[in-house]
Amino acid sequence: VRCGVGADVAPHTNMLYAAMRRDGLENFTFEVLERCQRDKLNEKEQYFIRLYNSDTFGLNLTKGNERKRN
Repeated sequence: VRCGVGADVAPHTNMLYAAMRRDGLENFTFEVLERCQRDKLNEKEQYFIRLYNSDTFGLNLTKGNERKRN
């Protein structure tokens, strides 16, 4: 599941992975919110984090990937 949701970080630092282990995978659902081009992924991630306020009320630790592209 970790690979399927793109969680490349160590399990002990990933809140989603920890929640799935604690609460059971059967208590989670996954759905596509929007399809977009690869170069828009960071922008869309930030949009949905803001929309759902998931850095405060969800499992996002930040407001999204803010790394600058080369």
